[in-house]
Amino acid sequence: METSQGASSRPLASLNLVRASEAGHEFELKNSAGDGLGVFITVLGDHSDTVMAANRKLINERRERAYVAAKKGEKMAPDPIEDEEARAIEGAVLRTLAWRGIDEPCTPDHARLLYTINPEARGQVYAAAAETANFLAR
Repeated sequence: METSQGASSRPLASLNLVRASEAGHEFELKNSAGDGLGVFITVLGDHSDTVMAANRKLINERRERAYVAAKKGEKMAPDPIEDEEARAIEGAVLRTLAWRGIDEPCTPDHARLLYTINPEARGQVYAAAAETANFLAR
């Protein structure tokens, strides 16, 4: 394996998306017209250790339930939509590190309330967390 000559280079550590995703990214919450609301939320990236560990745990739990059901010769019932919505809210809460521009302090309970009463905010959290360019410097 060779290093390309003549091209600018950077240290491998500068490409550590996991570490950068753990540091967080701040974005401004926008209304449906795209106008900023003066509310800024700092989120973990989807590739952070925290988010990946939570996702692995959830997937492993589902696989374990399916395995146990199959071993008993049973079919596993699909999760109710309410469970899926609750998981989506919890995922947004997990990704939320901090906020400013909201009177209440950033706590898991307040974040849960925000993402329950404002699904658009929850969607913006997921979008910001998924965008790798938000976490790696150019």
